[in-house]
Amino acid sequence: MGYWLSPTLGYSEPDPLGPDSVSVPRRPDGTYSWNGSDWVATATTTAESALAAFNAAVAGKLTVISTTAIPSIASPGTLFDIGPTEKANILGIYAGLTAPSPYTPSGTANFNYPDSTGVMHSFTSSTFQQFARGVQEFFYAWAQVPGGGSVPSSTIIIA
Repeated sequence: MGYWLSPTLGYSEPDPLGPDSVSVPRRPDGTYSWNGSDWVATATTTAESALAAFNAAVAGKLTVISTTAIPSIASPGTLFDIGPTEKANILGIYAGLTAPSPYTPSGTANFNYPDSTGVMHSFTSSTFQQFARGVQEFFYAWAQVPGGGSVPSSTIIIA
């Protein structure tokens, strides 16, 4: 009877494909493959390396520095989360600010948006649009890395 190694369970099981077959897929984390007798490290492609770096970056934070526009975000900068939920919130607010009938979340000229520690910072439509464009540019730059683009800076400067 043939056996196969379960990459997720880490042990041999009877092979459902037949007595003489060995079926060992690449591990889900992509770091090892089966060479017929043992797990061996696999070389990661540029795209895989870029994806791993991207995932680490977006799980982190962007540093935002405002030279004059937002006094509470001065050098050396303030960290803002940029995970999927935060990115959606940022781009949703940006869409509202740039809509044909623009509006701010507060309904007034200034509105607050939290940094990664929950401290609120006052933004105007203009300063938040700069912030949101910086976030968009950061994600766009990361999308270019697998094709040979440079890893982008994790700092946005709002003048």
